[in-house]
Amino acid sequence: MDVASADLARVAANARRPELLLGREAGSVTERICEVTLELLTRHTGHSDDITLLAAQRVPASAPLHRQGPATVDTATQARHDFVAWLTELGVADADLVAGEHAVGELLANVVEHAYDTRETAARADRPNALELAAHLGERGQVTCTVVDRGAWVEPAPVATRTSGGRGLALIHAFTDSFAVEPGADGGTRAEVVLALGRLVGTRLPGLQATAAASGCAALLTAPALVAVLVVERPGPWVLLAAVASGVLSSVVPYALDLTALGSVPPRAFGVLSSVHPVLAVVVGVVLLHQVPAGHELVGTAVVVLANVVAVATMRGR
Repeated sequence: MDVASADLARVAANARRPELLLGREAGSVTERICEVTLELLTRHTGHSDDITLLAAQRVPASAPLHRQGPATVDTATQARHDFVAWLTELGVADADLVAGEHAVGELLANVVEHAYDTRETAARADRPNALELAAHLGERGQVTCTVVDRGAWVEPAPVATRTSGGRGLALIHAFTDSFAVEPGADGGTRAEVVLALGRLVGTRLPGLQATAAASGCAALLTAPALVAVLVVERPGPWVLLAAVASGVLSSVVPYALDLTALGSVPPRAFGVLSSVHPVLAVVVGVVLLHQVPAGHELVGTAVVVLANVVAVATMRGR
């Protein structure tokens, strides 16, 4: 093991101290250890570029979920709650939890509302009004969930010919990575959704490149409005220069400075400094614009600053 690897192993071991992990849920311990490790490694020297620390956490294999019962509101509600609890035990991110809950909840509601309301289904007394939910975690971190009923299969109408409804299916498409509906083995309907679990751990563009790309996209989106203003108002060159300077100084420069400061300033100090932004805004307004804030505005500014300072000061282990 080289010197750098040995230092990393030693610092990571120190980051596992119990006092640094107090109040942390099991699913966030690995993330917290990575945070502390990076802080300890860079607290004296800082860093001028992005740093990525990859860690793996071994967890017990998750058992598949399977629920079935009569196609009633109570059954669907309980199945939805059980699915959410199962996802929570997996330690998924909040965004994945919300997406899975809404998509599967919509599928379960469709079974209760539509699977057994046709004449063909009602005429078959041997077909119980059943609902079945199954979910499992794949090897590549994707959750596959199927909802099955034993009603009569009805070919979905094309979206263009629908006179009502269809918003639920669109919602499922938006919340999942894959969605398919097909006839079930016994003539009912089988719906399957796939949700690729994951958390955005960084941007595809490092450092200030992301800021530049975002600014370019914003410029393209606002270009039509700019052209309309130029044609109608015909502003002079000094007005245009002032508008460009205002846009750069009010967004690009502050964000770039914040991103640069994050590389060399500890998170606690950066949080406290960020909390005084409202104070600076008030000072600039008074000095340059001669805008005297009202009493309630001063109180609001003080409350925001105090809340940020208290929140940063009470963060454990930071």
